[in-house]
Amino acid sequence: MIERDEMERQELTAVTALNLSAYLRSAGWNFERRRGRYADIFVTQDEERQRTVTVPVFEYLDDHPDRISDAISVIAQVERRSRLAVFNDLAKADHDAVRIASTNGIGHGPLTIGKSADLLRGAHDLMSNSARAAEAAANDGYQATFRGPFSLQVASYIDNVSFIHDPAHGYRLTMYSPVSIQFNTNQSLGGDFPATPFARKATRTLVSALNATSNALSESARFDSTEPFRKTIQSGVSANFCDTLARLAKGGKGVAVSIKWSLLSDSDISPVTVVITHQQADILQLAAHTLRQTEPSYDERIDCHVVKLEREPHEFDGRATLLVLRGGRNVRISTTFKPENYQTVIEAFHNQTALSLIGDIYPGTCGLELRNLRNLEMLSY
Repeated sequence: MIERDEMERQELTAVTALNLSAYLRSAGWNFERRRGRYADIFVTQDEERQRTVTVPVFEYLDDHPDRISDAISVIAQVERRSRLAVFNDLAKADHDAVRIASTNGIGHGPLTIGKSADLLRGAHDLMSNSARAAEAAANDGYQATFRGPFSLQVASYIDNVSFIHDPAHGYRLTMYSPVSIQFNTNQSLGGDFPATPFARKATRTLVSALNATSNALSESARFDSTEPFRKTIQSGVSANFCDTLARLAKGGKGVAVSIKWSLLSDSDISPVTVVITHQQADILQLAAHTLRQTEPSYDERIDCHVVKLEREPHEFDGRATLLVLRGGRNVRISTTFKPENYQTVIEAFHNQTALSLIGDIYPGTCGLELRNLRNLEMLSY
């Protein structure tokens, strides 16, 4: 337990008056009265004893860190928790919280540096895949597989997700996704309402994907097939998401993922906890393989070489075979180019020059097919 003099005043200022009052209300404390102009009094009963917390109304008062420190001490005593645990909850009360925790004994034993790195990587991928799915949904598209680098929007979001992880206390980690404050709005007032922040879209997508995954796992076990996962894509599930959950479940010998909403931004979706067993991790890996093999991949940027023209250059009708490095291995993909691209393709074939393009890749009866190709460029090294 950290003592009062061990807390830096700068750290204590991270707990705002709004966060503290919202936390107290959510924990069942009652507003009693306002003391003067600068403090609110909250009370609760603790073993037949009334406990009191003074909440500063404004953060700019000189004694704000002292009042926060006093409040943390009282809350920690009432809740029988450490001051550090209470401080973390107060400082992040305006964030959506995503908690990953082992359901096995490994959740409480110290972790090796390797296990810690795997957990952090899994946590990163869980949030980034949810953000990519949220972005795809906003663009009226859903992806069974995500490839290539993040968009600027996703990269910026991930860069603002913080976390708390103590390897000495096992395979568990909490991430905090920032959400702008949204009080209850009265539609009778008219006017435009602010759009849902992207950070909240990402966590909502995570909840949707977790629920869909849980249902698909139950159906897969009942029907002995991973086919149910093909219906989950529009809920934010992807091959990447399945792989990430599988790695987390295997790393923790079973894992629970829980989401709690920011105390300062309501959500019409209930908080959720989904448990994935280490046996279900194998099903998730099979599901990821199914999605990659059976579902199209949209807007994929690829670099490739033209290795075959279906007709001689003077009779070329656009049909060609490309060699693409994809998923860590070279694969052949058939496509048909537009007439305006014929000369570029023929030149690239003769000179064995690489091409860059964007297109949609579909599984076909005779292998992969590239459709809707665009932004064709010849690469120069």
